Amino acid sequence: MRARPAGLDPGVAARRGRARRLLSRAQRAAFDALLGPVWGQVQDLHHAEFVRRAVQLAETGAGPLLAGLLPGARLDGGTWELPGRAREIGLGGRGLLLLPTFHWSGGPLLSDLPDRPVVVTYPAGPASRSGPRAARGRRHWRG
Repeated sequence: MRARPAGLDPGVAARRGRARRLLSRAQRAAFDALLGPVWGQVQDLHHAEFVRRAVQLAETGAGPLLAGLLPGARLDGGTWELPGRAREIGLGGRGLLLLPTFHWSGGPLLSDLPDRPVVVTYPAGPASRSGPRAARGRRHWRG
């Protein structure tokens, strides 16, 4: 059993435990109802995307992979330009994490937190073919 924080009323601690269990059950029920029926397909799509990109990286290198990852993307020297708002993000050795999603058909989503790899979530599979082709500006990443 987990120790209760000093000074926390036992009634409050018990309510927190019940709330945590209720939230956990609700999350499991939502997963089971929404993703459970198609979870195997989601896993297969992600595996196929990983294999496709790994083979592409091995055969052509990082430049062509990044340039062809998204419609309208291009590699200009050491800068990777993506469709979207104009913005430059220096990687500064933090790394770049590419996350495919089959649930989003818009432009790439970006997470740029200090001291963390830059994360780009991009539409993959059928979603990538139905999304917008290019936005008004560009995002720029320099290594």
